[in-house]
Amino acid sequence: MSDTDLQALFDRWQRKREEIEALPADYSDQVLDLLGDQLDDIEVAIGSHRVISIEDLKLVARVARYRGLRMHGAGCMVPANDPLLSCLLDGIDALAVADVDKPATGQ
Repeated sequence: MSDTDLQALFDRWQRKREEIEALPADYSDQVLDLLGDQLDDIEVAIGSHRVISIEDLKLVARVARYRGLRMHGAGCMVPANDPLLSCLLDGIDALAVADVDKPATGQ
């Protein structure tokens, strides 16, 4: 999956999140459940993406933060094996290793 694929997923996630946040006060639980499931599917797809750049990491971090807040607000704990959390931590690890492997520049 390329950076553009992740960006497209992120854009789709933002649109779905905005759709949920714009629901009228009298929405049905059935509608919220359907939209929430769709949002969750997008988040899982983002969590399946390999983080290979700082830009990727920023996108995944935004989604992971929102997911954590959403799950916490619903009284749920984010499980340790959550795909977004795993993706975020893997990305941090990969970028940390890449940073360590960079040759030092002379000053």
